[in-house]
Amino acid sequence: RRLFELDESPDNLIMWLDENLPFQYIEPQDIANAYDFISKADIFLGRIYKRQQFDLMTYASELMCGGIVVSKSRYYPVAKYNFPFWLSEMKRSKQNREIRDNLCNKIGKMLHTSQNKVIELVFPYFKHVFKNNYTFAKEMIKKMDLVEDEILLLVDNSQDLAEKLLLEEDQEREEKNLMQILEENEEVEEDVEERKQMKLLDF
Repeated sequence: RRLFELDESPDNLIMWLDENLPFQYIEPQDIANAYDFISKADIFLGRIYKRQQFDLMTYASELMCGGIVVSKSRYYPVAKYNFPFWLSEMKRSKQNREIRDNLCNKIGKMLHTSQNKVIELVFPYFKHVFKNNYTFAKEMIKKMDLVEDEILLLVDNSQDLAEKLLLEEDQEREEKNLMQILEENEEVEEDVEERKQMKLLDF
């Protein structure tokens, strides 16, 4: 009953138990017994979702909760619970996939091909060349307007290399902006000079 009162799916709950069991129990036999119950609960969960037999949830919950409780041979103080590592990795992996997909979409537009084709055939080679050819990397940053997260993904999270590429790109952009400002100022000065000469001629 307590399982159904939790604001957590059974799949996530079993990962919480799996992650924190070694920190809560100390005796090896207690840990082994508890994991035996968890594995059996996982089998029931698999059958529930595969066969849509939700009446089996009672057995899964009893094995997950009650089974772990009866596994211990003595009292253990409450330990600090850690967030499941697998869920953290999946979240990080999802973010990386989103960055990769955006990046492959840019490459696809440049090569006039689909994102899926880029992921399958182009991206691994593009990433290798980008990481190992500094000139190519700088050119692609300009051409594709790459952002920091995309650059980090391409250089395998090498912070130093990414910062170096971004710094040079910023410097070149500033120099370009400065040159543009100077050119505009020169045009203004030339325009002013022309007007002065025209006034002199009119006089």
